[in-house]
Amino acid sequence: MADAQHDGTGLGLPMVRQLTHASGGEVTLRPAPRAGVDAVVRLRLAPHVAERWMPTPLVRDPM
Repeated sequence: MADAQHDGTGLGLPMVRQLTHASGGEVTLRPAPRAGVDAVVRLRLAPHVAERWMPTPLVRDPM
């Protein structure tokens, strides 16, 4: 976050956007009160990678 105490170059979000789009993903920005913006990055993962990083499905206990 760039502010009076922490100035940045302004290159972070454009670089994230370019790399994300080149990977077939998307970036969503939304205002964050007193904090600038929240950036959400969504990437497409190969099935074998997604299986490794996704939590196991919830299994309901039968009654």
